[in-house]
Amino acid sequence: MRTYGVAPHVAVPYHPLYLLPGHLGQGAPSPVVSSADWGGRRGVGLGQSDSTSQDQSQSSKEITAAVQAGLTIVTSLLAAHAKRLQDAKNENAAAAQAVPSFYSTVQQIVQALNSGQIAASDAISALEQLDEITYQSLRAYVGQPGTAWNSSTPGVCNSSCTVGCCLYTTYLHPDLFGASGKQGVIPVIEQGGGQVNIGNIPTNKYGFPSYGQITLTINPSAVAMTVDPVTGAVTSVSGGDGSGLLWLGLAAVAAFFVMR
Repeated sequence: MRTYGVAPHVAVPYHPLYLLPGHLGQGAPSPVVSSADWGGRRGVGLGQSDSTSQDQSQSSKEITAAVQAGLTIVTSLLAAHAKRLQDAKNENAAAAQAVPSFYSTVQQIVQALNSGQIAASDAISALEQLDEITYQSLRAYVGQPGTAWNSSTPGVCNSSCTVGCCLYTTYLHPDLFGASGKQGVIPVIEQGGGQVNIGNIPTNKYGFPSYGQITLTINPSAVAMTVDPVTGAVTSVSGGDGSGLLWLGLAAVAAFFVMR
């Protein structure tokens, strides 16, 4: 989680995304199971018996495939976001890329959570990594003439906190983690779901685009479901420890950007 005034330290090994098993091209992607299919499989691991152990094993494999596919999708989204910001020529161009890419990625992560493709803990991990990638990306342009990042206070936009600093501290980071008077996507997930408004960047003179408000609905029943990616078991305990698989891909995304 980003703490204002504290610089991030990403200490992860560099693993190219295309070399990670199950991520971004290492083998064919697993088929995505629709939310309708999930409805008939939630009995697995909840004490409901199937007609045969073979059926039970098949259901577990299919759920595991769905989880793997969901994690692959999210990892790909984060890698694409990092690449867009990395390719910008300067701070203003990076900020212009960051706004639509950031909010599109948030919406797709929430969609993956609501559809049952990823667990709540993995959605939170993905959003934290989205924040980290965005911070590292925008901060990387500081040093060019006319750029500075000497403030971490929301609403400070001046010569000491230029475009990337202003955008990140005022809008992007608070939309994920919350701030005074503002909900954040991660706290709403942690609280069990509900609605949260993000975006709402007004027309400005600072060099990044305005953006309309988005209302996200985070499904409480999706937040409450935790999936074991090894056994395929589904439980109704919220706030699980996460799969661990997502962090492998996310660490690679962070390293991909930091090592560029």
